[in-house]
Amino acid sequence: MSKVSKGKIIRIVIACVAVLALLAGGLFVLRYAKQRIKQMYFELSSRIDAVGQIAAVQPPEQHTPYTFDYSWIEDTDGYVAHAFGEVDGYTYTNSMEAFEANYARGHRVFEVDLDYTLDDYSVVLTHDEESWRAERADVADDFPFTHDNFMNTPTNGLFTPVDLEGLIQIMDEHPDVYIVLDTHHFDRQSVIIMFSQIVSEAQRVDPRILNRIVPQVYNEDMFWTVMQVYEFKSIIFTLYATEWTPESVYDFCFRSGCRYVTLWDYLLTPEMLALWDTQGINVAVHTVNDQEAADAFFDMGVDMIYTDSLPA
Repeated sequence: MSKVSKGKIIRIVIACVAVLALLAGGLFVLRYAKQRIKQMYFELSSRIDAVGQIAAVQPPEQHTPYTFDYSWIEDTDGYVAHAFGEVDGYTYTNSMEAFEANYARGHRVFEVDLDYTLDDYSVVLTHDEESWRAERADVADDFPFTHDNFMNTPTNGLFTPVDLEGLIQIMDEHPDVYIVLDTHHFDRQSVIIMFSQIVSEAQRVDPRILNRIVPQVYNEDMFWTVMQVYEFKSIIFTLYATEWTPESVYDFCFRSGCRYVTLWDYLLTPEMLALWDTQGINVAVHTVNDQEAADAFFDMGVDMIYTDSLPA
């Protein structure tokens, strides 16, 4: 009987030790998880600390039109190198090699595509996650779209990826370069997350860089949101992602002060140019890779042309 009691006691002790061990392990895991969540919170807060404040501000019903400065257009060659331009027959790479090749060809205005990664909202140069995966055929379908994975997998297996820090470094090292931003995101929160980071990184390196960053906006709400994040020196109204008429574009430009519109090349008509010219609106078309077509657009009165392959 006493042996049985001792056996029970031993089993109870073992069970208690096991429970305590599980509890201790659980507490460790909880403590680690809490610390990690806290760390992630501060990391993300540093990226999106402006969201709450700006999101509460509504686009103004009435606003004095901004006075933007588009004088930089006159100092350029009339071309915008699309996605940093073509390199070795590849387009849309947004890569370091594409920038270097097209800077050497004389380009000084570059359009880049931006998205943010899924792990920490880091801004990187790519059209979107789907394009990023398509450009990396050697990785698995479930390969996470994270900042580390983005930076450590060459574009098309050949080219060096660029993130926001790298983009600002390029601008710092090349003070004659202007960057046109194509963010592809329209919702208010994404716009604030991305542009808050852009402004913060530029100010960290050299606030004057912001004078050479030209956001593209896709609708009126985005325009007001971007300008609430930071009052950029220049803004482009890009028409590929919204419904519009020549008259509605005219009205928006009149009320906002925006004086730069870009649209698909095949949509432009002389009548549009004539109407918009009355507001002093600069007009660009995309994407043109034929020299004769480009010359015809310039003859028509177009101010800028987005191109993959034409030299400056």
